[in-house]
Amino acid sequence: MDRQVVCGDTMSGAVLVTGIVTVLGAEGRKFLVRDAEPAEAARLRCAEATWAAPPHLLPPG
Repeated sequence: MDRQVVCGDTMSGAVLVTGIVTVLGAEGRKFLVRDAEPAEAARLRCAEATWAAPPHLLPPG
């Protein structure tokens, strides 16, 4: 399971750090993660681009 992690400053709203990680496990609201491998990050970015594409650009079906 891949996720994008974004940490921001709640006072200014500025994004301080962002990264793509692989979730290894979860316990309640705490997650064990590691940096995503390049292939995992690429798969996530491709999926995001596909879902963000206008419907007329998506393959039929």
